[in-house]
Amino acid sequence: MLLPALTIPASYAKTKNYAATAKKVIGTVTVQRGTELIKLKRGAKLYQGDTIQTSAKGRVMIIFRDKTKFVLGRNASMKVNRFSYAKKKKDNMFISVLKGSFRFVSGIMAKKRHRSMQVKVGRKLATIGIRGTHVAGEVIGDSSDIMLLEPEKEEQQIISEAKQELKQQVQQSIDGITEQEAEAAILAMDTPSEIKVENEFGSVIIDKAGYGTNIPDAFSPPSPMRRMKLRTINNLMRSMQRARRMHRF
Repeated sequence: MLLPALTIPASYAKTKNYAATAKKVIGTVTVQRGTELIKLKRGAKLYQGDTIQTSAKGRVMIIFRDKTKFVLGRNASMKVNRFSYAKKKKDNMFISVLKGSFRFVSGIMAKKRHRSMQVKVGRKLATIGIRGTHVAGEVIGDSSDIMLLEPEKEEQQIISEAKQELKQQVQQSIDGITEQEAEAAILAMDTPSEIKVENEFGSVIIDKAGYGTNIPDAFSPPSPMRRMKLRTINNLMRSMQRARRMHRF
């Protein structure tokens, strides 16, 4: 069955700013938007509430307005639960990765205020709290592997933009942010990346690249930080290599 090309109802477009853009689309990728199932094309806008699904041969790279980058592998699905970016203190995003392999590089929001970005893995597995970082993972059924990666070169440019936004907020007295708060946030940007993976059964902090955690089921805490198994790393590396080829387009 042929799916319609991605369209935005006029009423929807008037009430919502877009959250992200499909930077690269390979194979069949669809978007569930309300009651509509739409075929995603390169350059199309994505909105809060959208669920993105890749096919068995599909992959997609998504760039959010704050320059957060998400890559989904084959047979993967994610939902944009919440996205608000107006260069203010209350900016926030909440993403759910429902299944499949994923990789993301956090953008300006998480660099300025790490609590502003959260990524949920699985339907009930865990939530990843981010402090300016590069993460890969995979959700298979009721289990998940999550790993911290080395920063990408482009992250330094994002950090520079985040610092500039904070300075402008202080100069223009936006949101009542103080110079001391801005200085503390800027200092945090220059500290090593880390993630906090947690659920109702426990939590773990991952602060070493190449290390991660496993959540075996929906009723267990994340495992203690550990060097990821070679098989797990190889699977995620294959996904990243495909993503890098996508990034060159």
